[in-house]
Amino acid sequence: MSAAVTGSTGNPDPLEQPPQQIPTHQRDHYESSADRQMLAERGLDPEPWKHDDLRGDGKNIADYDVCRVPLPTTIVVRGLAHRIADVRCDAVQIALASNVPTEMLLPYLKDQIGFVRREAAIALAGAGEAVAKPSLLQEMRMRPSRAGLEALGCFENEDVVIALGQIARQHPDWSSVVLEVLEMIDHPMAQRVAAGLMGKPGQLTG
Repeated sequence: MSAAVTGSTGNPDPLEQPPQQIPTHQRDHYESSADRQMLAERGLDPEPWKHDDLRGDGKNIADYDVCRVPLPTTIVVRGLAHRIADVRCDAVQIALASNVPTEMLLPYLKDQIGFVRREAAIALAGAGEAVAKPSLLQEMRMRPSRAGLEALGCFENEDVVIALGQIARQHPDWSSVVLEVLEMIDHPMAQRVAAGLMGKPGQLTG
């Protein structure tokens, strides 16, 4: 077995430690089935919008979400409770901008639909809610996004910094975004990780 890679101090390079592999959740056939099953269990019609008294709210939320424009809080709250996952997802994305309290988003970290959970984790992490960190780390390891990586940068601690470095090595196309996020993090490890990603092990970036 080969020796572990070490940095200039002789300590193992944390970026070389393999990140935990956790299956991701993506919008797919299985989640559509789960959505329909949830509706059936609640005695609701699984056909989108049919007999739906929140149709207007759902359309408004979707329209405003495209531009990230806030809506009246009451409309967004009703969207969060919508039976259609796409509407819940759109509502989650504009909830905080629409003055919905962060605690109202916490249940959506456990939503039945994966893409709703993902957006809830991004929104809550961006608001500094530590409870969202494990879910968001899991999502970004498997399927990074700029919004998710930037939200991780709100947690200025060592484990997130190391995870960002691992994500950049797993997903080289996202290295430049990770470097941007590391530059904004006020933690000494962030400089070391950024230097390693730029091929300067043991050095600090300027």
